[in-house]
Amino acid sequence: MRGTATAAFFIGTTLIGLAMGPYLAGRVADLTGSLSTGILSLLVTLPLAVAAAITALRLVPAAEASREARAREAGEPL
Repeated sequence: MRGTATAAFFIGTTLIGLAMGPYLAGRVADLTGSLSTGILSLLVTLPLAVAAAITALRLVPAAEASREARAREAGEPL
C-alpha cells in the first residue's frame, strides 16, 4: 500500500510538475512575447498547491488513525 502511494505521488509529480511546467511557461511566453511573463504565469498554480496542502492537513490525521484497520482489510500482515 505504501509503495503504491509512493508510485502514484512520483508519477503525479513528474508528469504534472516536470512535464507541464516548462511547457506551459513556454506556451504563455510565446503568446505574450515575454519570457518573464511566461515564468511568472506559473504562480497561478500556487492557490491549487495551497488548497491541496490544506486538504491534506485535514484528511491525513483521519487516514493515520484508521491505517491499521485499512491494512488488515487489504490483507497485509501486521
